[in-house]
Amino acid sequence: MDVELKAAIPQNVPQWIGYTAFGLGFLALRYTSVRRKEGGDEKEGDDGAERT
Repeated sequence: MDVELKAAIPQNVPQWIGYTAFGLGFLALRYTSVRRKEGGDEKEGDDGAERT
């Protein structure tokens, strides 16, 4: 980081940017996780279409 940029921003701003990025990453992983379907009585790969 440049010396001028270090002097322009408070010392703890990069730390809070890191905390924010970590928190947003955690939330993104938490709410975009892949979930299994409930039930379990269907065979894997079975989309319900009949095959002839």
